Order: sequence, then C-alpha cells, then structure tokens
Amino acid sequence: MAKRTKHSGSPEQLSFAGFGAPRDAAYPVFFAMRPDAETVLRIWLFAEALCRQYGLMGKLLARELLHVTLHYLGNGLSQSKIDEACTAAASVVAPTFDITFDRVANFGGGRGDRSVVLFGIDGVAALKEFRRTLGRGLLKAGIKPQSEKGFTPHMTILHDRHGVEEHIIEPLTWTAHEFCLVRSLVGQGKHQIVARWPLNA
Repeated sequence: MAKRTKHSGSPEQLSFAGFGAPRDAAYPVFFAMRPDAETVLRIWLFAEALCRQYGLMGKLLARELLHVTLHYLGNGLSQSKIDEACTAAASVVAPTFDITFDRVANFGGGRGDRSVVLFGIDGVAALKEFRRTLGRGLLKAGIKPQSEKGFTPHMTILHDRHGVEEHIIEPLTWTAHEFCLVRSLVGQGKHQIVARWPLNA
C-alpha cells in the first residue's frame, strides 16, 4: 500500500515499498498528464464505438493507463535522479488549461503494431506551452528535457494490427488540473504515480 510522504515543495509524493530503491528495475519514467475520471469514461466509450465502426480487435488500454506524455526521462532512474526531477517539477508554476483532441489516427509501428491515438492541432497550444515551461524547469535542474521538435501531444487508446485512417472526430475536451511523474511497470500493465503537482486554478 502507498503512503504519502512530503517532498521539497511537492504537495504530494507517493512512496511504494520495493520501488523506491535505486535501479530496482529498468522501468521507464516520464512526466505526464492524465484525464479525469469523467473524461476517461468518454474516451473509453469513444474507443469502443471506434472499434465497432472499423472492426478493430485490439485491446483497449486500461483506463488508468490513459495519459499524455510530456517529457520522457529514461529507464531505471536512480532515486537521486527522481528526487531531482521532483524538485524541478515542484518549482513549476502554471495555470489550469483545457486540452482538446479532435482527431484520431495511427502513430508509428508497422502492420501488427499500430498505436491508435487521439490528438489535436488547435486545442493543444496551452499544453505545448506548459510542456515548454516544465522543460525549462528541468533544464535549470540539470535535467536535459526532450526537444520540442516533432512533439505532437497525443493519447494512445489501443493497439491494433490495422488501425484507422486519420480523421476528425467530435472534440474531446477536459481541463488539466495537475501533472505527475510516472513509472511504467513494463510487463505488468501498470503505472505507478511517483508524485503529482497541482496547477493553479
């Protein structure tokens, strides 16, 4: 069971027995934004309808895995590196903002390994700006963030061998109230929330 612990400037950090030790496993660690429960339900209903429409057989991602990646930090980070990232994140000050995804398409992968994703063009400007703000905070802490070049905010909803052609959908909009640091427990189909920080309403 997780227990709440304080972290320098961080309003909430979660500590999990067995996962806090340095190099416990080569799990990916990244900053992300996750939709609220109501939005997750809307996304799942949309995904189910999409599967029926296109005859997709791929398994939908578990609801707790739905997220938008902001910055990938690496695999198997030591606890000291994670602490540095948390300290940098705690220094970020940004307002809440809306995110709108109004398109669906395949991203990457060949036949048999295609990610079906939601993404947007006009409704993600604030998300991109927040990512830049977080990136500057990481850079000041000596953590090199990912480049802005080629960054397309998106959310993977399932994997399928065929996928779908890119097309416009009814907009899915939600308000981002927080961001978090995530450790992906590869092979277990789980995400561990290492810490989370609220945005200013």
